Amino acid sequence: MPVFIDEHFIDADSLNLFKNLINKESESHISTNEMFFNHIQQKLYCILDAPNEQSIRDYHDKFGIKCNLIMQVQQIAFGNQNNSEKLRVIGELAARLAHDLRNPLSVIKNVVEIMESKPRLRIEEKVICYGRLHRAVNRISHQ
Repeated sequence: MPVFIDEHFIDADSLNLFKNLINKESESHISTNEMFFNHIQQKLYCILDAPNEQSIRDYHDKFGIKCNLIMQVQQIAFGNQNNSEKLRVIGELAARLAHDLRNPLSVIKNVVEIMESKPRLRIEEKVICYGRLHRAVNRISHQ
């Protein structure tokens, strides 16, 4: 169904009446997608789906509401760009996370290899190795 934008000069009281009409649209072949009200100019803009311009005029005339402007617009879908943008951001996040996890894992791997290669470490060396392991694990937990 085509998409239209219409404009109405409307005061606050009429705006409430119009909102009530929108709630009854299920009985009509017109559906309102969005409404924007400019308080300063007292203009109401509606984005709606309707079969044609005349059906919008007839619908509003039935309730005594005059359309100052009705304009058909072409809908543009941005779905693919939005999805590709999301995938790009997820890829960047995954790369950053992998990098941030790889560094402390390398420290853990190196310390374990040192401890395996020297089965008889002195107490001071063990304290240093356990300290490095502890800091690396904390860095991963922080990530």
